Amino acid sequence: KFLDSLFSYQRDFVLDDSRFKLLLKSRQIGFSYTTAGASLLSAMERELDQIVLSASQDQADLVRNYCRLWAEKLEIELVPDGKSLVAPGGKRIYFLPSNFRTVQGYSGDLWMDEFAWHMHPEKIYKAVLPTITIGDRRLVLMSTPYTQQDKFGEIWSGRGDDYDIYSAHKYTIHDAIAA
Repeated sequence: KFLDSLFSYQRDFVLDDSRFKLLLKSRQIGFSYTTAGASLLSAMERELDQIVLSASQDQADLVRNYCRLWAEKLEIELVPDGKSLVAPGGKRIYFLPSNFRTVQGYSGDLWMDEFAWHMHPEKIYKAVLPTITIGDRRLVLMSTPYTQQDKFGEIWSGRGDDYDIYSAHKYTIHDAIAA
């Protein structure tokens, strides 16, 4: 039911089960909404906590609200608990603002929404990598473009070099309209 609700480009991204995923995207093509649903299902299917790190608290709250909408649509009961929602099976989905000083205590799959727009992205990237070091935890970096000099731009443009571990996806507004 979840996958059937997505556009083809969103579905392709979700179905990519790579450990490291990278998404360069246009604005307003539904990826915060998609991230919310995918993180909810990942919490239950992968039995791992999910950490959604957004550029601001407002954006984190938006993804949290989308997660609640997905839960209603999919008839999944979530329990609110502070900054997290507890999924069936007890795994949490955290919705946090970008802060390299406070993100370090979490562990699980990590979804970084609008990563190019995070404050101190270099420090955030270094702080969160230990989050996924154990087992097959995933790191998903998604953003609209900012510059090639920010951390997201560096990773996107350096995929053939230091960042070839990432499965890369690019979706434009034209891709969204065509879907």
